[in-house]
Amino acid sequence: MEIVKKYLIKLGYSDEDSNIVIASDVLSKSSEETLLKNIEEIFNFLNLLYTKDEIVKMTKKFPALYSYSIENIKQKIDDLISLGYTKNEVIKMAKSNPSLYGYSIENIKQKINDLIELGYTEDEIIKMTKKFPALYSYSIENIKNKINDLISLGYTKNEVIKITKSVPSLYGYDIENMKQKIDDIMNLGYTRKDVINMTMKASLIYTISIENMKQKIEDLISLGYKREDVINMTKQMPTIYGYSIESIKQKVEDLISLGYTKEEVIILTKQLPSLYGYNIENIKQKINYLREIKLEEVIFMNPKNLMQSVDLTYARYEYFKNDGVVINMENYVKIFIGNDKFEKQFNIKKSELLKLYNYQDYLEQKQKIA
Repeated sequence: MEIVKKYLIKLGYSDEDSNIVIASDVLSKSSEETLLKNIEEIFNFLNLLYTKDEIVKMTKKFPALYSYSIENIKQKIDDLISLGYTKNEVIKMAKSNPSLYGYSIENIKQKINDLIELGYTEDEIIKMTKKFPALYSYSIENIKNKINDLISLGYTKNEVIKITKSVPSLYGYDIENMKQKIDDIMNLGYTRKDVINMTMKASLIYTISIENMKQKIEDLISLGYKREDVINMTKQMPTIYGYSIESIKQKVEDLISLGYTKEEVIILTKQLPSLYGYNIENIKQKINYLREIKLEEVIFMNPKNLMQSVDLTYARYEYFKNDGVVINMENYVKIFIGNDKFEKQFNIKKSELLKLYNYQDYLEQKQKIA
């Protein structure tokens, strides 16, 4: 197989990698002439879909790809497209999991049916496998065992289904590593229930190293929070662990630029840590409108009032004004009560209210006057 080896090295394989490819069970049974021809044809075809480096990585993982015909690969792409993927999605999925080209369409359909029986919809399975194509390589028994493992950590089955929808790669995690991760997070100052709740809100927690989490806590303390504050904030909004400290510092500066002191920003974000996830222009618009109607104080009385859209705040304020009711610091809660309660109490649907009093129309009128 020296000729084949030289050809593989010419294509970009290392000496060691070329030996691995040639020695694979399927390819080692072919004659040198047949194998050389197959490699050349398949590599050239794949090069229409992938870069040379990507082909080398794919075939190192799955050398059997060189035993397939071009027609076979084309058919597999068409089969996967028929299941609900686009051609580009199939190409991307196979790049990370090239053995996908080796699965029969019947087996893939059966895996989809098995996953549906576990509690996923077909659309959810398509989305999950786009993120984590390796899911198709797991046996249904393996998946069921992982569900039971996750239940043993403190999740319900429904919670396992929910969390794996957003992070299907959890099916590839070692359960012992997950147990250790939970213990490590608990050592930061959380209870087991806290960790379960946090990972349900933001399953990306499992993808962040414990060292990074420790560093984020220290970074936030250096900004002016107490350790207890950081723990409480991240219980409410665990995605903070996924933000860079630079973006957090920038948000603090952005809020200070709206006229608040750093101490006031700390107070606001302690009570409403989701401010770190809001677009600053959106926050600015809400604050400016509350200043306009002389209700800025409500931000500090209850920062969660900033969670309500400015469109709804405006519509409710105008609704009461049109009804002769003056909204002030004594009765401001009227414009921030829950939607169901508001509709029941004032007999008007949110959609009707937003249509009657359109904030964007109001802004356009202001601009014309200005």
